[in-house]
Formats: sequence, structure tokens, C-alpha cells
Amino acid sequence: MTLTFKALGVPAPQGSKRHMGNGILKESCERLAPWRSEVAHACHDALPPDWDPTGPYAVSIVCLFRRPAGHFGTGKNAQKLLPSSPLHPITRKTGDSDKLARGILDGVTEGGGLADDSQCVTLSVSKRYCEDNESPCALITLIPLSNEIAA
Repeated sequence: MTLTFKALGVPAPQGSKRHMGNGILKESCERLAPWRSEVAHACHDALPPDWDPTGPYAVSIVCLFRRPAGHFGTGKNAQKLLPSSPLHPITRKTGDSDKLARGILDGVTEGGGLADDSQCVTLSVSKRYCEDNESPCALITLIPLSNEIAA
């Protein structure tokens, strides 16, 4: 049984830490804790009663980001994309795909979708800009894989 759910909000990367002194490390992204909590709640709320969080899984993640105002024209062209606007979100502000996946997989684990994120044996992560009718979020799909050797 495949599970697909949406975590609302701006996806936050996990991975870089700052040294605060005295052996204390702090996540560089202030948005990470609330984002992981949102992913955990969305996952938990979407789980069917018979969900088995053990075994191998393929995970697909699509992160949606709002376009910056600078991608659009001004005045009567305020709703039109500029020809120079990039197709894909590749700025540091949107984060690295692997760091976005780390935070999301930890949230999925906290939400009970996986017993441990090491069970993710196939991972697909993509980033794109929101369409007109979309809000920033992550679309997450968990696909259970067979753990049996074919005879």
C-alpha cells in the first residue's frame, strides 16, 4: 500500500550546523524544527491503521517553493514571468536536495511512516516552483518494497 501526503509550508534543509562553543552545535536553518514537526504531523495524520513502518521503502519527495517577486514584471505585467526567470529553484535559499530530504525523512520517521530513515533504499527528490494555484509544501510518497529474494 502506497502512502502519499502533503506537508504544508516552506521546506527547510537539514545538515549544516554552527558551533556555538562548549561543544554545542546548532542547526543553521532556524525553520528546521517547525518544518520537521509539520512533516511528522502530516505523516501521522495520513497513516492508515494497518501501516507497517518496517521494511524497505522507496521514497519520492517533491518540494515546492514560491517564486521570488523579482521573477515577475511590474505594473500591468506584475502577474507575468520575466523571460530571464529561471525554470528551476537552484538558489541557496531553497536548499540542497539532499539536505531537504534529510529533514523530511527525519520528520517522516518522527511521524511513524518509517521506523528508521535507513529503510529508505530508493530516494527521488525534486524541487520546483509553485504553480498559480499552489502553496509551498512537500509532496511525499512512501512505497513499500518487497524484502523477499525472488526464487
